Amino acid sequence: MVADSENIVLKTGISKSPINPDLNFRLRLDIAGANIRIADKIITNEATGQFYVDRESGLDMDFDIVKVFNKQWNESRITIWNLSDSTYSEIANKSTAFELYGAWSNDEYALMFRGYPKKFLKQGKTTILTANKGFLKQDANADRRGQNDIPTILTLVDGKISYEDATINKEYKNGVSTEVILKDCIESLGVPIGTMAEIEHITKKNYTARGKTVNVLNHLASMLDFNWCVTNDVFYLFTDEVPAQPYGILLNSGNSSTPERQNDKFKVKTTTIQRANKKKGIAGKKQVSVQKIDNGYMIRTKLLPFLNPGVFCGCDFGELLQGTKFIYKVRHRGNNYGTVATTEVYVA
Repeated sequence: MVADSENIVLKTGISKSPINPDLNFRLRLDIAGANIRIADKIITNEATGQFYVDRESGLDMDFDIVKVFNKQWNESRITIWNLSDSTYSEIANKSTAFELYGAWSNDEYALMFRGYPKKFLKQGKTTILTANKGFLKQDANADRRGQNDIPTILTLVDGKISYEDATINKEYKNGVSTEVILKDCIESLGVPIGTMAEIEHITKKNYTARGKTVNVLNHLASMLDFNWCVTNDVFYLFTDEVPAQPYGILLNSGNSSTPERQNDKFKVKTTTIQRANKKKGIAGKKQVSVQKIDNGYMIRTKLLPFLNPGVFCGCDFGELLQGTKFIYKVRHRGNNYGTVATTEVYVA
């Protein structure tokens, strides 16, 4: 069902800080391997029932999460300020995976990003890291960067970098449905299944699925006309068919910025018009065509931590942008000390 604007402008509660009363959201960072969970807390006024995020809890943290609907791995960045020496050591030496969750007020947490460390970069001198712990939490100092504030920058990549090496070795001697082949491919990736669009499967005889799983999946996608991706370590399957009802999101001038046109995008299609046959001395011939697709638009709205690319949303910006659009990229940016929290939605 299409949501109205009130569904997009999530609950904000009452903010304690005068920096920006609309930014009453909280973060939680789970660090596997180091067994660390650090989360902002909710404080409730028992007399009034009002609630707000306690900005003195959790970590001083910036995040820039990028997720694109394609088969390449995504890279994101989380910056943590003024870690203690012991916590930094735990993260640097023991961490194996990171999960960043976000929520407005007392809403349930939604997973924004699951990633794995690409590199660690600690900036600044090796002074006592706890010297100014909590500096950024003070209202007067929010969003200020002093020489004594030391960042730990975590550059993370999602699970696509690991499943690219997944392989499959299956031989189906009798007739087999492509549904079974698809299921075996997903199992070989080792990821759970998320949204699966309905597609019309066919029966194949003497089919062999051998080699890199992504290659077999791409062959199935070409055969059955579907798209697939893995986001936050979850497999999704989509078709180009525009749904009658978009994915519960309506972006309009009441809850979002004016859409900004992006650069032209092109896709290259290669068609085999003659198969190669070495025994008969026949050379293969391929035809390459470049197809221009619609310009994309970027729409900036409030932080939507649950949103991933690969789904459809409704747009209502008059003649500029109207109708159901495909989300091909999502970028979450913000911090938890009260100055910014936005999601950039890229649609085409």
